[in-house]
Amino acid sequence: MIGWAIVRSSSNQQGYVNFNSLVYKRTEGKAPGAANAHPHLSEREMNQDRMSANSGGRPTCVVRGSINHDEYFYVHHIARPGETISSYDHESRVGGKGANQAVAVARAGAAVRFYGTIGEDGLWIKERMERWGIGVEGILVGDEPTGRAIIQVDEEGENSIILFPGANHSELHETLFSRHASPSSSPPPPHVHPASASRSPLTSHSSPPTGWFPPATHLLLQNEISRASTYYALQHAREGTTVVLNPSPLPSEEEIRAFMWHRVDWLLVNEREARGLYGALTNRGGKEGSARASSSPRINPGGGGGVGGSGTGNSMGSPTQTLSNRELIARLSALPAFANVNIVCTLGADGVLAFVPAFHRPRTPVEAPSFMHLPAARLIGGVPKDTTGAGDTFAGYFVAGLMEFGEGAWVGRGVGHGSDGRVGGRGREIKEADVVRLLKVCVQAAGMCVEKSGTIESIPTRAQVEERMAMAMSA
Repeated sequence: MIGWAIVRSSSNQQGYVNFNSLVYKRTEGKAPGAANAHPHLSEREMNQDRMSANSGGRPTCVVRGSINHDEYFYVHHIARPGETISSYDHESRVGGKGANQAVAVARAGAAVRFYGTIGEDGLWIKERMERWGIGVEGILVGDEPTGRAIIQVDEEGENSIILFPGANHSELHETLFSRHASPSSSPPPPHVHPASASRSPLTSHSSPPTGWFPPATHLLLQNEISRASTYYALQHAREGTTVVLNPSPLPSEEEIRAFMWHRVDWLLVNEREARGLYGALTNRGGKEGSARASSSPRINPGGGGGVGGSGTGNSMGSPTQTLSNRELIARLSALPAFANVNIVCTLGADGVLAFVPAFHRPRTPVEAPSFMHLPAARLIGGVPKDTTGAGDTFAGYFVAGLMEFGEGAWVGRGVGHGSDGRVGGRGREIKEADVVRLLKVCVQAAGMCVEKSGTIESIPTRAQVEERMAMAMSA
């Protein structure tokens, strides 16, 4: 039986994996309940994590997500069934939606810490993430190999991808966190639905969940780790944390109906994902359907197909495909699951559409809902080169933009009501004009991303985005 023991070390030693002052070593023959059979966070480490969550008053984002080793094989054509071909080039890169979005948050100028699992074959990935300015204390090494993507890219830029989740589905973090609940941890927020505890695979009882989770002002989640890990983060994020969810790839219809949407503040989806959510929650089917095909190049800040994106879907016969984008988002936002959720829907070449209940919810039965709509960014050359990283760039820049308003910022019309129904947020008020400015930056960053090849390599820095926006203004 394999467990984990912890020792203190200031340097890497043979047979150990060093996480700053923490070193985890595999141990054999110990029962699950034996001493040192699992990772351990001392009170000192937890206190350090608490202090770093908002060091000096600076907001901090925690990303609990996936991290991959992406292998790119450049070929003249995609291999056909039964065919063996040779590639003329090969690259190893860091990937996974969680890692991509964490890098985007950092390049947008915000503080971010990443929590994910790699195998011993992926230690170089942790080093690279740290080099990019990301807090990597939460990257653990598990028994499974690092998640991997095998990507063929042909001369026309088309790709074919095989994904292996590997260590991404490990629940090592949750095991560690749940066994080391902080005595000073805050209880679950009062707006948590009573049934939420029983929904989590980690919790079989109906009492409020106990456990520890890294404190932060903002939490960013995707859908490339286990459902239990996502639920744990949603249940144990401290009260007042702004939760941003990009549910990509889209969960199954059953998982969508059971999901803890009431714990989400901002939902980031593309058009296909929005149709899938609406279809699942209304039993209309049409998962991943699309309203129409666009003849213009698709600049997809909601994520292109493949790594860093959301794949493609084809449900043109679905009942949801007859709805316009505005009708779709209006109906989605009217569902009880999204009553207090701010929805941002990226539309590829058509830009981005946002529905913020505090601004856009009709006040009377005869009033129609309103929206924010921003056009897509203008591209140098006019045609996107590679859309794979656009969705993750958009998500990272969006969270970084929210972080500029500080801890406890709330969305409202100036009457003191946050998006979750609280009165009088502790931080700054986020006004409608603020959201518009934020979305403009996100659209520009995603547009610049698609002008280059690659995923993380194509994510621009905040200085580059601001320079491009200044050039556009002067023109």
